[in-house]
Amino acid sequence: MLVDTVAKHVDAIAQLEQRYALVVDVETNGLDAFGVNQICGVGISTLEGDTHYFPVRHQQGYNLPYNCIEELLALLGAMDTLIGYNIKFDLRFLEKEGLEPRPNQTWVDVIVMMRLIEPSTVKDLDLTSTITRVFGAEHAAYDKETKKYLRSNKWNKDFSMAPSDILGPYCEQDTYWTYKLYMEALNKINATQQN
Repeated sequence: MLVDTVAKHVDAIAQLEQRYALVVDVETNGLDAFGVNQICGVGISTLEGDTHYFPVRHQQGYNLPYNCIEELLALLGAMDTLIGYNIKFDLRFLEKEGLEPRPNQTWVDVIVMMRLIEPSTVKDLDLTSTITRVFGAEHAAYDKETKKYLRSNKWNKDFSMAPSDILGPYCEQDTYWTYKLYMEALNKINATQQN
């Protein structure tokens, strides 16, 4: 089973190598990238909306061998563009793991893009609020439901305690909706430049 899972993730990394840009999101066991906290998994979305989750330090469920994450970090370092929602958080943890961003690599923070297109009266720019505002509450329900489940099991402060098969789909949804918000914001920003 684990051999098949690893092979599936190795194949996914090989397919992702053909992209020029990826959406990235990390799940961690805390918020302090400069302290003892670490990544427990990395979510990826392509600009076509294909998603993957790479678990590395879950206390329950399966984890990939660390060399798979090293390959993923090399792939992310080679990308022309990395996109994220509050990407500075993700980049701090990824760099701690060994990501070596290139000087000419572009990092796009979708939260900044949303600030450019949202009315100035909008104060809540977190991912869940933004998904709700732009696409509807039903599309953000995954976030609320998963976080409620994590709280009920006392996994909400340390996501590594959650099984990878619970946190993985959640992280994939985060990357998918970040991709959707990126495309929405990019189209609106580009439309203003054509006028």
